[in-house]
Amino acid sequence: MEATRNATGATTEEALSNVRQVRLDTYFGTDGLKAKFDGMKQAIKGQYGPSSPQYIQIKGIKW
Repeated sequence: MEATRNATGATTEEALSNVRQVRLDTYFGTDGLKAKFDGMKQAIKGQYGPSSPQYIQIKGIKW
């Protein structure tokens, strides 16, 4: 009975680890949300300028 619980716990931990890795890749991967946001931030800075109200609204947002 104890061996079954240990095996179940290890399987659950492995599944959670895999899900966490997918989540981290979604946010911080090369095509993740952070990369997209940083690109949009740079595009707004380039299009409107660093002193524009549009850029000032988003420049303080940190990850």
